[in-house]
Amino acid sequence: MKKLVCLSLFLYFSSVVKCILVEDIEKSLCNDENSLNSARRKIEYHEYYADSPNITCKILKDGALEGWKLPLFDRHPNLIYLNYANNKIREESLLFSSNNPNLKVAVLDNAYDIPLGKFSVPSEYPSLETLFLRKNGIRQFVFTFKYKQYIDFPDLKNLYLNDNEIKFVGFEEDLIDCYKRGNLDCESDFGCLHDSLNFLNIDNNKLKNLTLINKNGLEQVSANKNPLETLILKNLTNLYRIFLNEVSLTQISLQNLKNLKQFVLRDNKLDRISSSDIYDLPELRILSLANNSIIYFDGKILDSMLKLWTLDLTRNFLTQVPAIKNAPGLNILILEKNQIESLVPEDFKAMKELLHLNLHGNKIKEIKPNSFNNMEKLKYLGLKNNQLKSIPADWLLPLKNLNVADLFDNLFTNFEALSLNETVYLRKVQVNYNLKINDPFKWILFGKDVV
Repeated sequence: MKKLVCLSLFLYFSSVVKCILVEDIEKSLCNDENSLNSARRKIEYHEYYADSPNITCKILKDGALEGWKLPLFDRHPNLIYLNYANNKIREESLLFSSNNPNLKVAVLDNAYDIPLGKFSVPSEYPSLETLFLRKNGIRQFVFTFKYKQYIDFPDLKNLYLNDNEIKFVGFEEDLIDCYKRGNLDCESDFGCLHDSLNFLNIDNNKLKNLTLINKNGLEQVSANKNPLETLILKNLTNLYRIFLNEVSLTQISLQNLKNLKQFVLRDNKLDRISSSDIYDLPELRILSLANNSIIYFDGKILDSMLKLWTLDLTRNFLTQVPAIKNAPGLNILILEKNQIESLVPEDFKAMKELLHLNLHGNKIKEIKPNSFNNMEKLKYLGLKNNQLKSIPADWLLPLKNLNVADLFDNLFTNFEALSLNETVYLRKVQVNYNLKINDPFKWILFGKDVV
């Protein structure tokens, strides 16, 4: 059976699955003449150490190197592909060195027996483009010699570190200094990774902080299922997608992410979002901060997001609509299940392009006159499950394109309290579970479906 290496990536409105078929890589790079292939059988020492400049692929997976402790040199200088997956090699560092200057792909999933969890990168690996190091029990991913002359992984584009137990990524000198200070939770420094990196997967580890700064080659990051508390992303000009499901963030800083299209940060512990936390995201289309504990959201954040068309703040603790003054492209605003008590004319004044407004499940008791002015394009208004007893006269007049008004489960006692009239083109009014409204046929004459 072919081994399919897949990364499922959740997006707010869609999902993307990034899959790499390892066998396809092997077929494209390897053939019988140029390969040392001993999968599923224990390889003999003389086979491994046989000198051969013709060998470009080594496929020694599934127990072929079980229990080995290998030196760091290699006798195949033209190697371009290496697969040691599913072994129990007794090493705590990569098994190849700069004697492999042409190596491009290394598959080392579940390859190591690392009792102490510290894994070292002791050499340069000048041509390596893709590195799989999943499921190895790594706790510390350490680069040696912080001030050396050469750069580790100068051409690395794809790095898979997911499904380990990683708490620290960085230089060994920094780890030692941290321990000397008596700190066992050392802060990771992803500055050890070169700017060539395009894709980083660190899902399902034990990282508490993620700081990525000045990585202009980075395009995608997946950091799901980490106990992250702090996220700092700065000057990542090509980053367009990041995935952070099932983390526990309390602090974020996003700056100068000029290509980021979607940012979804649901189910965290954020309580305040200021304009100093998020700015200079000019291409952002979707921002979701649902299911946090936000009591304050600074509307000035949108000043640097002029292309934003969806803002989702569902299930937070906002007591008023955020003061947004500049939202020329905003089409969808979701404020469902907050603590908002009233609507005033300033709330939506800058939202002339809004099509969908969801205010379900708040505590709205009052809508001030003219609150919906300048919202001519609005098609859906959701006010379900609030505490409204009446709505101002002529509230519908500015809403010339409104199709649906959902007033389900409020406290209206009669139709007059809805302030409906025959001059608007509203197609459907949802009024179930209000008090004593039981005569929908009265409104059929106006072409409205009152249910």
